[in-house]
Amino acid sequence: ISLKLNTTIVHSFGLSANLLSYTWAPLLEEFFKALPLIYFLIYSKDKEYSIIYFAMAAGIGFSIQENYLYLINNIGDKGTPILYIIVRSITTCLMHGISSTIIGYGIITIRRLRVMVLPMLFGLFTIAVIFHSLFNLYINSSLRLLGMVLPIMIYVLCILFFNPDDKDYKNDKI
Repeated sequence: ISLKLNTTIVHSFGLSANLLSYTWAPLLEEFFKALPLIYFLIYSKDKEYSIIYFAMAAGIGFSIQENYLYLINNIGDKGTPILYIIVRSITTCLMHGISSTIIGYGIITIRRLRVMVLPMLFGLFTIAVIFHSLFNLYINSSLRLLGMVLPIMIYVLCILFFNPDDKDYKNDKI
């Protein structure tokens, strides 16, 4: 769905793919990746699943599909696609996984606090969109190396400082 909408926006407004990648695309992609996670907020009050894992999986699954489409579209470019595949597989999968996890974390927090549901979801959605936009902006600029390292650094920080199996989060399984 996001691919169709992104393509429609490019053709309707005459945006370049580069401009789309850090303006409309992150907004649309984060929205569609968050839709399955809303299920956990609304319907799964009695389940014993940690949404953090589902959020990360939704983001990585989205990225696998996106990487496949990018690879198919860029298969004829000069050079071997091996480096391209490796870089996109690591950095883009982590970026999409982390941005979805931000929203999943918001759902856990909303479940725990039970206040400010819409403002909290909107705020964490905004953080996910900004992270996604910055990644795309850096990847498509002279700061490509920063774009490639950014999701890896954030992932490592999350592993070091956030443990979804911690007793505080085990009580919040949904």
